[in-house]
Amino acid sequence: PARLPFFQPDRVYVTPPARLLASRVDHRARQLSDHLPVIADVAM
Repeated sequence: PARLPFFQPDRVYVTPPARLLASRVDHRARQLSDHLPVIADVAM
C-alpha cells in the first residue's frame, strides 16, 4: 500500500456513447485478497 495515495488506482473510464449505469466493490472478496474487484454496469 502507498503511504500517501493521491487517488484510488481502481477506476472505470467510460466514453460516449457508452454510459456508466452503476459501479460497486465486492467487499466479500477481502477474505481472498487485499485487492477488491470493481464491478461496473455499462450501457453500450
